[in-house]
Amino acid sequence: MQEQIRRLKTEAHTQVSTMADAQLQGGHGGQGSQEGSFSRLLKKDHDYKPLSLSDPDKVIGIVAHAIDQGVPAGYTYFGQFVDHDLTFDTRSTLQTIEGGLSSFPNDERTPRLDMDCLYGLGPSSAPFMYDEDGRLATSPDKPFDLPRSAIRFKPDDPASHRAIIGDPRNDENSIVCQLQLAFIQFHNAMIAHFKQQGMAGGTLFRAAQREVRFTYQKIVVTDFLKRIVQKPVYEDFVQDRSAGGDKAYKLYKKGELRHALPLEFTGAAYRFGHSGVRNAYRLNEKFQRLIFNGADDATESLVGFGDLPENHKIDWSLFVTDKLAPGAKGSNPSQIGGQDVPTDSRRLQYAYKLDTSLVNPLLTLPPRIGGAGPLFNSLAARNIKRGYNFSLPSGQDVAKALGVGTMKTEDGVTKIDKDSDVGTQLGPVGGRILLEVFFGILDDDPESYVHAEPGSWNSVVKAGSDTITLWDMLRFVGLV
Repeated sequence: MQEQIRRLKTEAHTQVSTMADAQLQGGHGGQGSQEGSFSRLLKKDHDYKPLSLSDPDKVIGIVAHAIDQGVPAGYTYFGQFVDHDLTFDTRSTLQTIEGGLSSFPNDERTPRLDMDCLYGLGPSSAPFMYDEDGRLATSPDKPFDLPRSAIRFKPDDPASHRAIIGDPRNDENSIVCQLQLAFIQFHNAMIAHFKQQGMAGGTLFRAAQREVRFTYQKIVVTDFLKRIVQKPVYEDFVQDRSAGGDKAYKLYKKGELRHALPLEFTGAAYRFGHSGVRNAYRLNEKFQRLIFNGADDATESLVGFGDLPENHKIDWSLFVTDKLAPGAKGSNPSQIGGQDVPTDSRRLQYAYKLDTSLVNPLLTLPPRIGGAGPLFNSLAARNIKRGYNFSLPSGQDVAKALGVGTMKTEDGVTKIDKDSDVGTQLGPVGGRILLEVFFGILDDDPESYVHAEPGSWNSVVKAGSDTITLWDMLRFVGLV
């Protein structure tokens, strides 16, 4: 009997490993790997009982309606960029895990906003990504695209050259790949800036890297978070943190917990951005396509992991703006009274509502992203299945731990607050998790801007300002 049990466990572990290898073919939605563990904000079986699904292998998504949420669409992909900076999974599986086994993931990324998705292993360990001054590689022949390997990933596909960047996932689609390129250009601009001040060698690289990291961290907490978290939730936490320091944290408390990112963040709360994805995007005045169409065809969709077509060159003014302050919600609807607004090739695009639905293209991911097999090509299914495999708590459990009350719905049934301001921003549960994690990792990182000596850092991009936006960075490098 013992031998039979040992054999069954070995077979199950082999299946898990095989699934992990299959996931690497696509690499979408990763959240952990071999380098370090994740943590939990709540104790399983003590603070909550894991959710059960009647049939976890047959979950489906609800197709989203085209309702803009008031947050410029570029922040959906900035959020994806940040996710790739924090987490990377090459081990966990989407297969249902039998009792006694585990698909608990580990994280290949550092729980820091240190931009390892941009810098990779650095100039010494990844010299093919840098020149002698520490500039990141670009593509002189195609300046609109990322630098790419001369070798075709698929020998019979002339457009299958993989990007030479710090994180391969930042080539997943035509938007995030050009955001990666924007940060490459920003780093190179900082190399030029500090070189003019007489710096050279490692000192030059470290100065540029520090400036890029600090700017990026400021964008996260003074622009991105303000746009996606309700203003009272954001301001209450920031004020409590300013006054009480570590005492402001209710969940992601200082200590061993912060040695890793919590699964409630990586596997649940931070996946809010999937609901904000639009069916299609206008990349410039002349080109608009579906985000994905189920096939590896970049001429008819924005699928990545291959050469970027020249007509995909992005006009960032269609994705971000300087006319909408962080925390403010814009209004430029694609429909009024149920009728489509006339096409405007210069219209600022907004992310869709934050709710329980996804757009249709995310229900059939292309092979480059979802993998070659039919298993879980629906992003909705992937999200729910990971939550099931990782034994995540429900939103109600987290709300209870935070002391968040309930509300009455129209049908009179008492339910936990749906955690959104009419679908535009995250509230006291999802928003609180994001605030505690992002500020917590900055507080615990001795090399973050939070710990810079007073007066030792004055932003190159926006000197003297406490708020730095994504628009500010893009404007500095001449992209808006």
